[in-house]
Amino acid sequence: MKSEIVTGAAAGLGAGVAAKFDAEGYRVGVMDGGMSAPFDADPKVRAAREGAVPNGGLGKIEDIAEAVWFLASPQPRYVNAHQLVVDGGVCHSLLRSLPRE
Repeated sequence: MKSEIVTGAAAGLGAGVAAKFDAEGYRVGVMDGGMSAPFDADPKVRAAREGAVPNGGLGKIEDIAEAVWFLASPQPRYVNAHQLVVDGGVCHSLLRSLPRE
């Protein structure tokens, strides 16, 4: 099985690549990494960003690397053209906080 990983900024591109090459046995994983520790050196900005993450702080580069490793491995053999969000729950919590009416 062949794998291709596309960054989150290219989610549409990842879906297109998956559709084009699916018949050839390629899997495409789209990785959308959230805010990680080296994101900002300014302590005030960093503290504000850490407080916004439901999981309790900024992620580490290892968190992103492990997600990429998983997508590139044979483990997700039935996952294709999916965007894996690794952000400590930020996207989900922001969506829940939007007004519904």
